[in-house]
Amino acid sequence: MEWPELYRRAERLRTAGVPATDRRVRDLVARMDELGVLFSGGDAGVSAGVRTAWRTEAAVAEPDSGPQPNPEARAGAWMEPGSEAAGEADVYVALADYLDAAREARAAGPRPTGAGS
Repeated sequence: MEWPELYRRAERLRTAGVPATDRRVRDLVARMDELGVLFSGGDAGVSAGVRTAWRTEAAVAEPDSGPQPNPEARAGAWMEPGSEAAGEADVYVALADYLDAAREARAAGPRPTGAGS
Protein backbone atom coordinates (compact mmCIF):
# COMPACT_ATOMS: atom_id res chain seq x y z
CA MET A 1 0.00 0.00 0.00
CA GLU A 2 1.32 3.43 -0.92
CA TRP A 3 -0.02 5.42 2.04
CA PRO A 4 2.36 4.13 4.72
CA GLU A 5 5.40 4.75 2.53
CA LEU A 6 4.32 8.33 1.81
CA TYR A 7 3.98 8.98 5.54
CA ARG A 8 7.35 7.33 6.26
CA ARG A 9 9.01 9.56 3.66
CA ALA A 10 7.36 12.67 5.08
CA GLU A 11 8.39 11.75 8.63
CA ARG A 12 12.00 11.16 7.53
CA LEU A 13 12.06 14.60 5.91
CA ARG A 14 10.45 16.20 8.97
CA THR A 15 12.87 14.65 11.42
CA ALA A 16 15.81 15.55 9.17
CA GLY A 17 14.79 19.19 9.50
CA VAL A 18 13.70 19.66 5.88
CA PRO A 19 11.32 22.65 5.72
CA ALA A 20 7.69 21.91 4.86
CA THR A 21 8.11 24.35 1.96
CA ASP A 22 10.69 22.08 0.31
CA ARG A 23 9.57 20.73 -3.04
CA ARG A 24 10.03 17.11 -1.90
CA VAL A 25 7.54 17.61 0.92
CA ARG A 26 5.11 19.52 -1.28
CA ASP A 27 5.30 16.70 -3.86
CA LEU A 28 4.53 14.10 -1.17
CA VAL A 29 1.53 16.14 -0.02
CA ALA A 30 0.34 16.46 -3.61
CA ARG A 31 0.39 12.67 -3.98
CA MET A 32 -1.31 12.18 -0.60
CA ASP A 33 -4.02 14.58 -1.68
CA GLU A 34 -4.45 12.78 -5.03
CA LEU A 35 -5.00 9.54 -3.13
CA GLY A 36 -7.32 11.37 -0.74
CA VAL A 37 -9.52 12.47 -3.64
CA LEU A 38 -9.71 8.87 -4.84
CA PHE A 39 -10.64 7.76 -1.34
CA SER A 40 -13.17 10.53 -0.65
CA GLY A 41 -14.60 10.90 -4.13
CA GLY A 42 -13.56 14.54 -4.01
CA ASP A 43 -15.71 15.31 -0.96
CA ALA A 44 -13.81 17.99 1.00
CA GLY A 45 -15.79 17.12 4.14
CA VAL A 46 -14.59 13.52 4.05
CA SER A 47 -11.00 14.66 3.52
CA ALA A 48 -11.24 17.08 6.45
CA GLY A 49 -12.72 14.32 8.61
CA VAL A 50 -9.85 11.98 7.79
CA ARG A 51 -7.30 14.66 8.72
CA THR A 52 -9.16 15.32 11.99
CA ALA A 53 -9.21 11.61 12.79
CA TRP A 54 -5.47 11.44 12.04
CA ARG A 55 -4.83 14.11 14.68
CA THR A 56 -7.16 12.72 17.32
CA GLU A 57 -8.15 9.10 17.06
CA ALA A 58 -5.16 7.58 15.27
CA ALA A 59 -2.83 9.31 17.70
CA VAL A 60 -4.34 7.55 20.70
CA ALA A 61 -5.18 4.18 19.15
CA GLU A 62 -3.43 1.18 20.55
CA PRO A 63 -0.91 -0.11 17.98
CA ASP A 64 -1.91 -3.73 18.56
CA SER A 65 -5.59 -3.39 19.42
CA GLY A 66 -6.60 -6.68 17.89
CA PRO A 67 -7.05 -8.12 14.43
CA GLN A 68 -7.11 -5.64 11.60
CA PRO A 69 -8.37 -6.34 8.07
CA ASN A 70 -5.14 -4.78 6.79
CA PRO A 71 -1.98 -4.81 8.93
CA GLU A 72 -1.02 -1.45 7.40
CA ALA A 73 -4.19 0.06 8.93
CA ARG A 74 -3.01 -0.11 12.53
CA ALA A 75 -1.82 3.03 14.25
CA GLY A 76 1.86 3.64 13.68
CA ALA A 77 2.10 1.29 10.69
CA TRP A 78 3.54 4.13 8.60
CA MET A 79 6.44 4.65 11.01
CA GLU A 80 9.87 3.24 10.35
CA PRO A 81 10.14 -0.37 11.53
CA GLY A 82 11.43 -0.40 15.10
CA SER A 83 10.63 3.28 15.63
CA GLU A 84 10.39 4.08 19.33
CA ALA A 85 7.94 6.88 18.52
CA ALA A 86 5.17 4.58 17.24
CA GLY A 87 1.94 5.42 19.02
CA GLU A 88 3.12 8.71 20.51
CA ALA A 89 0.45 11.35 19.96
CA ASP A 90 2.92 14.21 19.61
CA VAL A 91 4.55 12.50 16.61
CA TYR A 92 1.21 12.25 14.82
CA VAL A 93 0.36 15.87 15.55
CA ALA A 94 3.82 17.12 14.55
CA LEU A 95 3.62 15.25 11.24
CA ALA A 96 0.06 16.48 10.60
CA ASP A 97 1.19 20.07 11.26
CA TYR A 98 4.16 19.58 8.92
CA LEU A 99 1.96 18.22 6.13
CA ASP A 100 -0.56 21.04 6.62
CA ALA A 101 2.27 23.58 6.31
CA ALA A 102 3.34 21.89 3.06
CA ARG A 103 -0.26 22.07 1.80
CA GLU A 104 -0.35 25.78 2.59
CA ALA A 105 2.97 26.32 0.77
CA ARG A 106 1.70 24.37 -2.22
CA ALA A 107 -1.54 26.38 -2.29
CA ALA A 108 0.47 29.61 -2.23
CA GLY A 109 1.94 28.65 -5.59
CA PRO A 110 5.36 27.82 -6.98
CA ARG A 111 8.39 29.21 -5.23
CA PRO A 112 11.17 30.97 -7.12
CA THR A 113 14.18 28.83 -7.98
CA GLY A 114 16.66 28.69 -5.12
CA ALA A 115 14.13 29.71 -2.46
CA GLY A 116 14.11 26.54 -0.36
CA SER A 117 13.62 24.27 -3.39
